[in-house]
Amino acid sequence: MLEMRAIILTVTGDEAEISPVGGGGCSHCDSKNGCGSNTLTKMFCSSQPRKFQVRNQVGAVVGDEVNVSLPDGILLRSSWRMYLLPLLLMLSCGLFGASLAVGSEQRDVFALLGSLLGLVTGFAWGKFASMNDRPQAVVQSIVSSRVNS
Repeated sequence: MLEMRAIILTVTGDEAEISPVGGGGCSHCDSKNGCGSNTLTKMFCSSQPRKFQVRNQVGAVVGDEVNVSLPDGILLRSSWRMYLLPLLLMLSCGLFGASLAVGSEQRDVFALLGSLLGLVTGFAWGKFASMNDRPQAVVQSIVSSRVNS
């Protein structure tokens, strides 16, 4: 089970919106001796704070620091949906598009169009499927509460 710490931003019913605490990397992220993954993160990722919906089964309130856990296998299933599905659809639709071409001049164009159609369909299908999922991350415990402070 994967765990992380987060701050509760909002609570709506039995769900909460959280923002992870810390960068998630090691202590050498900003040093010259580190691997430099923090530099890549700054280049390719948004500077906006990340927010996630989770189930709030412990009754945490806004401002609480909590431990959040993800069930085993959720990252693998999400990876299959968001990366492998579009890739497989892109390849299969590209091959199908190439098989529809009458002449060899058209084969590349049909393969390209089929590949693009498959890729876009795969991403849309993965996005639609993930939108209908209930949050599977769960607030396990409260680390520090604002109510007690």
